[in-house]
Amino acid sequence: MKKMRWVIFLVVIMMGSIAGCSEKQEVEQASTESKNKNEVSKLVGNWHNDDWYFTLKKQNENLVMSLEDDGKYWDLTLEVQNVKKDRVEAIVVNSSSQSQERSIGSKVIFKLKGDGDLEEIIESPSGVQQVMEFTKTAESRSTWAEQKKKREATREELSGK
Repeated sequence: MKKMRWVIFLVVIMMGSIAGCSEKQEVEQASTESKNKNEVSKLVGNWHNDDWYFTLKKQNENLVMSLEDDGKYWDLTLEVQNVKKDRVEAIVVNSSSQSQERSIGSKVIFKLKGDGDLEEIIESPSGVQQVMEFTKTAESRSTWAEQKKKREATREELSGK
């Protein structure tokens, strides 16, 4: 009878330790997911360089990149694949524009830099890589477009055209 109590006691202790390990793993997983969401949230906003202006928004677990080029607007839906510290990897899974459907399947890597800037690496399905630098901005797309026109006019003036 005493042996039976000890066996039951040991089984209860083992079950408690197994349950504790399981809870610890769930807490660690929730913590990792929270950190990943925080890193992705840092990307949300308006970004620009001399040639491009885009807006990143979070939509469920995905990112939506809104772009404009020569008066044409389109959205790319990016499925987040991997998050590591200041690096977010995503795959383009949808385009709102037929002309931009060639982007589907491209891998996009966003790297946040210490100074608040963003490096974007785009790798097409064929393996061609393009690296661009962007700065986070509060200015509107229209303000940026006006400044871009002024820069282009100045360049033309300086080049003698």
